[in-house]
Amino acid sequence: MEKYTLTVSYRPAGANITNWHTGSYGSGMSGNRAGNILKDNTHIINVYVKGLQITKVDIDDRILTGAEFALYRTARDGETDLLEINGRQYYRIAEFDTSATGIAVKEQIDQLEEGEEYYLVEIQAPSGYNAIPPLPVDLRTSDVFTQKPGTATQTTKPDTGIYDWIQNTSLKLNSESGVKQTNADNTVDLTHTGTANSNNEIIYYRIINNPGVELPATGGSGTQFFTILGSILILGAGVQLWRRRRMI
Repeated sequence: MEKYTLTVSYRPAGANITNWHTGSYGSGMSGNRAGNILKDNTHIINVYVKGLQITKVDIDDRILTGAEFALYRTARDGETDLLEINGRQYYRIAEFDTSATGIAVKEQIDQLEEGEEYYLVEIQAPSGYNAIPPLPVDLRTSDVFTQKPGTATQTTKPDTGIYDWIQNTSLKLNSESGVKQTNADNTVDLTHTGTANSNNEIIYYRIINNPGVELPATGGSGTQFFTILGSILILGAGVQLWRRRRMI
């Protein structure tokens, strides 16, 4: 009976991990994080780390200050201080305070796992602006396999031989409008390219706020004109009705 020994070298999050990729490696390879060992001598790394930067802007793409965000994931057993979104419970895992400069960055968000749901919530909007509704966030992965020895790469697992398996990961903010994904210099709009931009250590997003519409307070000066106008119309209608009855 053949005996296999699997050696995994662990590098903590925040070390020089190329592009913040995490994934799985075949026999004889090494990984960045601890994970599961399968019977076929493959080490699977299934915990992800990503960075995220948020810039808050108005409809003219000017920086806005005064906003705060929080990233929530599906609640796990025993967790408290939860937020209900669409009838389900979520737990806060990261905060983004853009109130001072309009920009907030979280260089590493740990313990991201496939199969869980994520939401970005604007817990405080800039003064005079409406907060966006909770924004779904997708954890996306793409597989790249490199057979060893050799340099051929493919997106499906090789049937035989030793191979290197990398999973590129990305946090994709899911919105029809008001959200733009850019590169670090904000010179390239990546929102409509069809790619997840998983090769960047930090993923950059610009989130637009629309101005709020403040209605007059009940009984305030904004309602007085309409109250007086309504009284005049009612009085006028009463006079017309009285005259018609006298003419009959």
